[in-house]
Amino acid sequence: RVSVQAGQMQAHLQLGQSDSQQQKNYRYALDAAGFWQVHREAPRTLIMAVQDFLGDISGVRGADLYAGAGLFSQPLADFIGPRGSLSTYEGSREAVKAAQKNLAAFPWAKAQEVRIGARNIQKLTAQADFVLADPPRAGLGVAAA
Repeated sequence: RVSVQAGQMQAHLQLGQSDSQQQKNYRYALDAAGFWQVHREAPRTLIMAVQDFLGDISGVRGADLYAGAGLFSQPLADFIGPRGSLSTYEGSREAVKAAQKNLAAFPWAKAQEVRIGARNIQKLTAQADFVLADPPRAGLGVAAA
C-alpha cells in the first residue's frame, strides 16, 4: 500500500501469508520523487524470493548494493537480527536519507551514500557473507560483476 502526502510517499509492506508464518510489517518513508516498485505486489514478491533463496541468515553479515530507500534492507536487517550486520550502499543522497530513517529500528544496519562501481565493489563487499545487488535498469556491468 502506497500513499503520497505533502511531497512524502509512505509505503506499507506486509509479509507472511499463512497461520504458520508470523506476519511482518514494514513501513517506508520515501521522497515522493524517489523510486518505488510500480506494481503493488512487486515488493512482497521480490522480498519473498530473496528470503527463499538466502534461507536463514540470522547473525550473518550482509551487503545490499543499490539499496535505494531500503526495499530489501528493512526485511534483510530484520532477518539478520542484532547478532549480525547489514551494510547498505546507494548513490542517491535522498534515497540514503530515506533508508537511514527506514532502518532506524535496526541499529545493526547502516545506510551509506557511495557511488558503486567496478573499482570499489570488492572493498564494499569483502566482509559480507552474502551480497544482494539490485542495480538500476542499466545493470551491474560486467566489470563490477
